[in-house]
Amino acid sequence: MKFDSQASTMSKQRNIAIDIGSIFWQQWQEYRDCLYRCCVKWMGGNPIDAEDALSRAMLKAWEKAQKYAGEIANFKAWLVTLTRNLCVDIHRERSRGANRVEDIEGYASGEEQRLVAFENTPESAVENSERRIVIRRAIDNLPTRLRESKNSQIVF
Repeated sequence: MKFDSQASTMSKQRNIAIDIGSIFWQQWQEYRDCLYRCCVKWMGGNPIDAEDALSRAMLKAWEKAQKYAGEIANFKAWLVTLTRNLCVDIHRERSRGANRVEDIEGYASGEEQRLVAFENTPESAVENSERRIVIRRAIDNLPTRLRESKNSQIVF
C-alpha cells in the first residue's frame, strides 16, 4: 500500500509540474509583446538589446516560476518587475565591464598632438598603438547607436 501512495504522490507532482509549465507558457505568450515593449524602453530603444533582455527574462522567469509557483499572486506584475530588474542588472554588468575613458575626444586630440611633436621612435609607436587599443575598446563598449555614429566619425 505504501508503494501505491508513493506512486500516487509522484504522479500528482508530475501533473502539477505539467500544469505549472502549461500555465506559465500560456501566460508568457500572453504578456510577451508587452514585456518586449518594456524591454525596448528600458534598454534605451535598442531592439537587439531588448530581445536579449527578454530572452534572459524568459529563462529566469521559468526558473523562478517553478520554484515560487504558489506564491505569485499577480503574474503580469511579477513578470514586469522581474524583467525590469533584469534590464537594470544588464546595464550594471555593462557599466562594470566598460573601460572608462572620460573624454575620448580630448584623449584622441592629445594623441594627434603627440604624433606631431614626437619622432617616430619605437617607444612612441608602442605608445600610439596602446592608445588606439584603449580608444577602440572604449568605442566598442558604447551602446550600438552611439558606437555606429562614433565609428563613422573616427578614422584610425
